[in-house]
Amino acid sequence: MDIGKETRSHLATHAYRVIDAAIRTPFEYSWNAEEEELLLQAQDAYGIGNWEAIADHVGTKVKEECEKHYVEYYLNTETYPLPVKCERM
Repeated sequence: MDIGKETRSHLATHAYRVIDAAIRTPFEYSWNAEEEELLLQAQDAYGIGNWEAIADHVGTKVKEECEKHYVEYYLNTETYPLPVKCERM
């Protein structure tokens, strides 16, 4: 293991956070609970439609993924303004 090794896309000094991939969101398997929470925090902080800033805040998703997920699970639901409830869990 090369401790402190750097590549063009990974610097030893950049900020990071540990994400527990086992904690999944009740909406979509490819999103975990922390990403879901960050999405909602960012939407509140930056406003709906500011997908670039929202994606930067989430940190693990691109703007298109954030927009698609938010629209599908929060806006275009029969239960709006509440999110859709998933029965798969």
